[in-house]
Amino acid sequence: LVQNQDGTWKYTTIALSYPRRHSKTTIMGLLALWRFCNFVGENILCIANSERQSVSVGFGLVKKIVLNTPFLLSLIGRDNVQMFKLEFPRLQNTMRTMSCNVAGLYGEKITVGWCSEIHAAANDEAMQVLASSLGDSLNSWLLVDSTVDAIGGPLHRLEQLLETGEDPT
Repeated sequence: LVQNQDGTWKYTTIALSYPRRHSKTTIMGLLALWRFCNFVGENILCIANSERQSVSVGFGLVKKIVLNTPFLLSLIGRDNVQMFKLEFPRLQNTMRTMSCNVAGLYGEKITVGWCSEIHAAANDEAMQVLASSLGDSLNSWLLVDSTVDAIGGPLHRLEQLLETGEDPT
């Protein structure tokens, strides 16, 4: 989480790719929750490959953290913890989840896009649409947590962009 001298983030894409059960989702959930609780005007969108996965894995973990942390629950309020959405009215923040429906992702202006388990997606189109929705927000992040994918897969392509210098963010 390195910042440039002007306060913008040096890296706007944060990808974690480890084997199963190594806390990738937990780390990304804590990063998303940190922004949700500390910055004004956050619009965070969490996607996964299925509706079940989007509700139960990443977003579900963040909900459990809020519901089981007395300080966070009193800060955010129980009424603001909903099935598919968290709201923090005092900071005008929203965190929502949805399945990997590309058509439903267009037109969003988000500050954090969190894409989980991209290795299992048929392609990286949803991640690309999510990333393009970050372009209008200063200091936006694309968070990606996924099990390792094959050479030529979406995560491997992200790695190549960094290594070649084509996209150093």
